[in-house]
Amino acid sequence: MRDDPPPSVTLEHVARAAGVSRATVSRVVSGTGPVSATTVHRVRAAAEETLFFPSELVVRRSA
Repeated sequence: MRDDPPPSVTLEHVARAAGVSRATVSRVVSGTGPVSATTVHRVRAAAEETLFFPSELVVRRSA
């Protein structure tokens, strides 16, 4: 029996869980654009719930 890697969690998964658009999730992850504090909290909670980890490229760009 082989161990398959877990499926990748995408911005779309986080967006569905938070009830927002992919663009909003992207803005929260990258720290750009206007997003309300309430929405940031919802997106971060959804990211944690779905075990979302942004790619290293996104992290480097937003630094």
